[in-house]
Amino acid sequence: MQTQDDDRVIVTSVVGLLLLSWLGFFIHRSPRFPGSGLGTICGIAAALLMLAPLVYTVCKRIPFVRARVGQRISLKSLMTLHAYAGLLGPFLAIVHTGHKFDSWLGVALVTTMLLIVISGYAVRYLSAFVTQEIKDKLLLLQTA
Repeated sequence: MQTQDDDRVIVTSVVGLLLLSWLGFFIHRSPRFPGSGLGTICGIAAALLMLAPLVYTVCKRIPFVRARVGQRISLKSLMTLHAYAGLLGPFLAIVHTGHKFDSWLGVALVTTMLLIVISGYAVRYLSAFVTQEIKDKLLLLQTA
């Protein structure tokens, strides 16, 4: 069984790898890879994986869907799918680019994608530290 700390280590490692992977264009460029068969498969898989997190969002926000899906799959499992698909999708998208960032649109899309990953990571894992700090301050205030 995977613990919360194991999950945090895995996700932090993948986020770090993702944030470093775009730098590969300094040492490697493959202008034909995005249009090749394997590049196309990576692009389609990335798009599908980046759409997968919407399942969790829809299930959490719409009560009717939550009731239907909640009978089969827990929200915790959907959150795990949300997190891992939200990391693997952008990673495959970076691979799909072949480190060919020739257009402003491509650079803007990759930048936006990485900002979304960073914000998701911050909310999921770093906000726990803020919450704990607030609880500690409130406890200190109450005892004073």
